[in-house]
Amino acid sequence: MGTDKALVEVAGVPMAERVAAALAGAGCTPVVLVGGGAALAVLGRPVVPDEHPGAGPGGGILTALTALDAPGTELVVVAACDLPLLDAATVRAVADPVRNDPTIAASVAVVAAEDRAQRSLTCWRPGVVATLRAAWDRGARGIGALLAAVPHAEVEVPADAVRNVNTPAERNEAERRARYREPVPIQEIDVDGLAERLAAGGRVVDVREPDEYAAGHVPGAIHVPLATVPDRVDAFLGDGPTYVICRSGGRSMRACEYLAAQGIDGLEVVNVAGGTMAWIASGRDVVAGDQPS
Repeated sequence: MGTDKALVEVAGVPMAERVAAALAGAGCTPVVLVGGGAALAVLGRPVVPDEHPGAGPGGGILTALTALDAPGTELVVVAACDLPLLDAATVRAVADPVRNDPTIAASVAVVAAEDRAQRSLTCWRPGVVATLRAAWDRGARGIGALLAAVPHAEVEVPADAVRNVNTPAERNEAERRARYREPVPIQEIDVDGLAERLAAGGRVVDVREPDEYAAGHVPGAIHVPLATVPDRVDAFLGDGPTYVICRSGGRSMRACEYLAAQGIDGLEVVNVAGGTMAWIASGRDVVAGDQPS
């Protein structure tokens, strides 16, 4: 590719950030970038140095498992940086076999359409790191060799979700697919309808920037700036729909489209048409400051 693949953009977003957003959308937290040094720091996520630079993806897996081996860590999902069409549903599909079966220590995605293992997306129990290090010390370097050291399951997933990008032509194809995927239909509501829903106990999230939010927001609106939505999916979960608002309805629609595309069970989002400007124009009160109310 002639440059660091992690920062190559597909539809205007670096591939590593696309992958990180899919992980976050599936509930992975924290999302940590392995290797890449200062270059990856521009993405604004934690970066840890690769313990085994130049040793391939197996070394990256060991680094990730070591970095995230802490009390309370249930699973560690490791994804290559060059999977620009990865989505949260695929991440969960790979994690669920490990989560649901205590006899399985790891899982690996299998590209159903091509009938071959796509080992750039794997899920592990953090407790297997000692076993994997022992295998590494015996000379196991590839992901397949590390998987052979622990009980694991293969998971069929759509080919596009784990199709990696190695050439400019493949990047161009990923760009086409990213831009022209069938859009997810989003429900909308006007501010009159929002007022009724809020009076009945509804939940609203404001995705504007901090200064906009502080200047005046719908009473009770939780603040989740648009850029942080992939890391704050939990803020949109709850009983019933979440109403998403911005200044006039554009950014909130983008947030809704992203969230709806993740396929998260129980997550229902509704865009507020007209946004905060329409709310103010209707004569309704707003709250100033950085707190919901």
